Amino acid sequence: MALFHPAYSEEAALAPNLWLRTRALEAWLNDKARQGWSLAAIDGTDALLRQDGGGKRYRVVAHADAGLTAFLERCEAEGWRLAGSGEDVYILEDAAGTAKEIEDGVTEAYVRRRCRRKALAWAGLAAFYLLLYAIVRLCSDGFDLMRSGVLGGLFLLVYPAMMLAGAAICLRRGARAIEGDVRQNVLRRWWQKNLLLRAAWIFLTLVLSVVLGVHLLPLVYHNAPLPEAEAPYTIENVYGMEGEYSANETDGSFFVPVQADYASSREAFLGRSRLLSVEMAGCRWEWVARRVFDAYAGEGETRPDLAEALGVDALSLSAVSADGSLLPLEAAISNEAAEWLLALAGNTSYPYALRLCYRDGLRVVSIWAEPYEDFVPGGALYEAVRTRSAT
Repeated sequence: MALFHPAYSEEAALAPNLWLRTRALEAWLNDKARQGWSLAAIDGTDALLRQDGGGKRYRVVAHADAGLTAFLERCEAEGWRLAGSGEDVYILEDAAGTAKEIEDGVTEAYVRRRCRRKALAWAGLAAFYLLLYAIVRLCSDGFDLMRSGVLGGLFLLVYPAMMLAGAAICLRRGARAIEGDVRQNVLRRWWQKNLLLRAAWIFLTLVLSVVLGVHLLPLVYHNAPLPEAEAPYTIENVYGMEGEYSANETDGSFFVPVQADYASSREAFLGRSRLLSVEMAGCRWEWVARRVFDAYAGEGETRPDLAEALGVDALSLSAVSADGSLLPLEAAISNEAAEWLLALAGNTSYPYALRLCYRDGLRVVSIWAEPYEDFVPGGALYEAVRTRSAT
């Protein structure tokens, strides 16, 4: 009387992307078959093995949906039976050991096509980040044409490197799959160990990108501080008085390559200081100059009559109070009339300032004059602008 032997089964969690591991999965299944196991079912990447004496032979192929039915019918005619499928991977079983060998060109074509698509996607992302880096580096400025902030840092170069590395990895994994590398990890527990290493590497790369983002590359259009001799509007040039001069380094852009920022001051009445603060921008095109002028002028009052009289393209005036709010030009009282009252109140700042912006060709100038003065013919600032615009 024959003894009854119960069939034992076990579950195996397979690694994802089985289409890249067809040869390794095939070798693993055939090794299990030699140990007395056979494939009972597969759901995605979860396989169920049954201990029934084994002896079967397995082939694993990757195939797209197009033409799949005809391919499986041809395999069945050669003696292969479909034992299971998952993730575009199809496991063929030869229980009798009489099936004919099948050419596996479909797997190679499928893997090559899919890896190329993934590599192109990674390369496209790398190109996008490189383009973004180029735009930010060349075009960032403070006139709402293109803002950069910390985006102009080195970390925009780290991301393209990561994307290109991803593309290279896709191509390398595809090459290994096409070569039939059977050493790839088939079980998920071994794949997860590699995944942890990849996650640690990505984390370190992101940390590096943040660190590099703090230390920016030198900008392409860097402007040294404007020498006092070249500054058109200073206390000495406008009012004929000696004053203290200071200038800042500026970073231009592709649209506005030349920029200058300087100030000239002189101690005046009761500890207050007469101040001229000037920003200048040399633009590449006229439409850029218009945008820069709008950014400088803000909500100032446009004065086409003064622009025509001075021979410039556009001009804007603003009266700004001590708290930074704009006032109608006619509401700004003279500082001389208010100085004694302010002195009694212990106020050491002027109540109003004049903000003048004008556009002359591709050059845009913004002048902050403190204390406020009427911008009229014969005034010191008016004559200084008229003289400069005429040269």
